[in-house]
Amino acid sequence: MAIKRLIRTLTYSTANLVRRVYYQGPLDANSLSVESTAARPNEVYDGEDYGEAPQDGYADGDLLEPEFCEDTVGISLLAQDAYPYARVVADPNSATCNVPAGTVCDLDFRVSLVGTNATLVFAPGRNEFTTNGTWFSSYDGSPFEEGKTYYPGLPQGEHLFRMRDAKACTAQQTVVVGSTGGSGGNPPAGIVIDSFEPTADVQVAVYYHAATRTLKEYVLPAGTNLLNPLPTNQRQRAEDEPISQRCEGMTQVRFYATLEPPYARLEIVPNSVECGYTPPSGGEEDPGPEPVLGCTDPAADNYNPLATQDNGTCVYTPVAKQPHFEVPLPVALRFTYPGRRGFDNTPLRQASPLNLNNPGFCQLLETGDTLIVQVQSNYAAAPTLRLLPCAGGAAAKTLTMVRVVQGAGQSGEFSAFIRPDTAGKARVYFNSEALPLPFAVGNRITISSAPGLNGTYPIQAVLQDATAAVPYLVLVAAYPTGAQRVDCTVTTTYSIQAFDTYQVALPLSGVARGCYTVELSATDPELPGALAVSEPVEVASAHADTLLLSYRNFDNAFGVNYTAGIVHRLRLRARFFERRVESEKEVLRQSDDSLVLLSAKARRKVTLTTFLLPDWLHEKIAVALDHDYVTIDGLEIVAEEAYTTTPVERYTLSNGSVAVEQRYFLGSGNGDDLEDVDSGSGDFLLVEGNRLLINR
Repeated sequence: MAIKRLIRTLTYSTANLVRRVYYQGPLDANSLSVESTAARPNEVYDGEDYGEAPQDGYADGDLLEPEFCEDTVGISLLAQDAYPYARVVADPNSATCNVPAGTVCDLDFRVSLVGTNATLVFAPGRNEFTTNGTWFSSYDGSPFEEGKTYYPGLPQGEHLFRMRDAKACTAQQTVVVGSTGGSGGNPPAGIVIDSFEPTADVQVAVYYHAATRTLKEYVLPAGTNLLNPLPTNQRQRAEDEPISQRCEGMTQVRFYATLEPPYARLEIVPNSVECGYTPPSGGEEDPGPEPVLGCTDPAADNYNPLATQDNGTCVYTPVAKQPHFEVPLPVALRFTYPGRRGFDNTPLRQASPLNLNNPGFCQLLETGDTLIVQVQSNYAAAPTLRLLPCAGGAAAKTLTMVRVVQGAGQSGEFSAFIRPDTAGKARVYFNSEALPLPFAVGNRITISSAPGLNGTYPIQAVLQDATAAVPYLVLVAAYPTGAQRVDCTVTTTYSIQAFDTYQVALPLSGVARGCYTVELSATDPELPGALAVSEPVEVASAHADTLLLSYRNFDNAFGVNYTAGIVHRLRLRARFFERRVESEKEVLRQSDDSLVLLSAKARRKVTLTTFLLPDWLHEKIAVALDHDYVTIDGLEIVAEEAYTTTPVERYTLSNGSVAVEQRYFLGSGNGDDLEDVDSGSGDFLLVEGNRLLINR
C-alpha cells in the first residue's frame, strides 16, 4: 500500500507561497510530488517564488528524516534546492533493511480497531511479537518507534501499520477507518462494549447508547456481508456469554453476547447492591438463599452440578499424552512407520513380491547432494537420524536432529495487575492492554509477586471492560480489602501446536556408493518408541539421465514448517522434451498499411517427463510443483497445468509429465525502444535526439 506523506514545507513569505513536498512509496518515478498553495489565502498569489530563498532550515543534501525500509531497500530522503526540493537515495544493500542470512523471521501481529483507536496485538497463539529482540512499529509511513502499540484517534480512510525487529524482519497490515457505509455510516453514538474480528480483514464493534439504552453494531469495511447468525468461532463468544456490566446510578446494566446483530443484548437490574443501592431502613432486603460453594466447571473431575458459586477447588486429571511422530509428505524421502496401521504405510518392496511386475525402486542421491529432513514430534528426546546400509552393518552416519520450532509446552510470563470484581472474584488486566494469548475459560494461570493473591487459578471468564475498552480475565480469588490495584506477574504454559518441529541436514559427501535407508527414531518415558524408515536410496557419485527438482515455500504450507528454512531436493529420472517458445506481441498498423512492432514478450515452455516412478513419488512431484519457488537443475519454473501420470498395465512403476514455463525468460522482452538500454556488459545505450550514444 502506498501512503502519501508530507516530508518538507517551504515557505516564501514575500511571494505569499507555500510549497509542500510529499513522498509516496514504494519507490517509483512518482515518489515525490509538490503542491503549491497561498500562504495567505486572501492575498495575491500566482505560484511563483521570484527567487526568494525558502525558510525551513534545510540546506542542499541535508537528511530530511532517518532511513526507512521499503521491503529490503533502505530509503533516505535528502533536501535539495531545485525542484522537486527533495531527492530519494535507495540502498538495496542497507544493513537496516536486509535480513541476515540464517535469520528465522517470525514477526506476526494483527491490528485491533475499536472505533478510531488501533492497538497492535499478538497473533493468535503467540506471546511475543518476535524472538529477534527489540521491535519497532510505524503508522502510515511515519518513522519507526520502539515498542509502540497504541494509535488513538485515526482519521477516516485506509491506514498501513508496519513492524520491524532488530534483525530487519518486517510485517504489515492495513485497516480501514470508515466514514460512510459499515452498518450505519459514521460510528454510532455511545461507547464500545465489545469488539471482535469475524475474519482477518473485518472488524465489528458493538456500541451502547446509555441515554436510550440501545445497542448498535458497527462493521468495517463498509458493505461487508456477514453470516446470520454468526458461527461461534467468528463471533468469538458463545450465545449469552457475559461480556461486561456497568452501573448507571444504582441500576446495573449487564451485557451478553448474541450471534445475531447487534451481537449483544442487555439486561437491566434496578436497585443493584453492586451499584451502591442500600435497602430502605426498617427492614432488610431478603438476601436470598445461601450460595452453594463448589466446583462449577463441568470439565473438572469434581464438578458439582448443585454448586451456585465456584470456590476455586476444581480438580483436573491430566490428559494422557498421545504420540505424534510424522514426516511431512513434501519431504524428499518417503517414510513408513513399522507397526502402525493406516493408508500409505506399506513399503513398496512389501506391496507385492519382487518380480517382473514389481522390480522395486530406489530413490537416487548423489554424493554432492545434501538432504534436509524435517519431522514433527512430541517426544521428550530429540529424534535421531541414521543412514543404514541395506545389507546391514554399522550406520554410515548418525545425526541428532535440531528443534527449529517449539510448538508445545511453551511458558509465557507477562506483566499484569489485579483489580476487584464482584464478591469473591478478581479481574486480571495485562499491561500490554491486549490479551497476550488467546485465553479461554478453564485455562490455568499462576499469579506471583502479588502478596495475598499468589497461586494458580482456573480462568472463570474472559470479558471486555466497557470503560477502558480492554479485555480482562476473571478469577475466583479473595481480593485484599481496600486495595484498588495490585501489580503482579502472570505465567502460563501453552501450546501453539501439539508437537515441536525438528530438522537436520544430511550431507552425503564421503558416503560410499551403494544402497541405504534413512531411519528416524525418538524416545519418551511416557510413550512407546517412535520409528520411521525410508524407502531405499541409491547413493552414487553421479546418476545419468536425471534432473534435480528443488522446491520451497515462502510461508508454512502442505504440513511443512518453512520458517525453519527447509529446501527439498528430489533427484528424478526425467528429461525435458518439446521445447517451444510462445510469443505475445502488440502490433500497430499505420495509415500507410505498414505494420510496426510496439512490444513483444517471449515465453519458453517445455514438457517435463519422468520415467518409471512409484505412485508415492508421483504424488510428491505433484505437491512439489504447487510450491512458491521451484527449480529444475537450477532453472526456476512454474507449472500452469496439473502433473499427470501414465500407468503401465500390471506394473508398479509409471511415467509422468507436465508442461512447465521458465520464469523470467529473456526478461521483460522487447518494449519501449525510447528508454536507455543496458547492453548487458555494463555499457549503456543512451538516447539523444535521434541518435544512440554509447556511455562507458
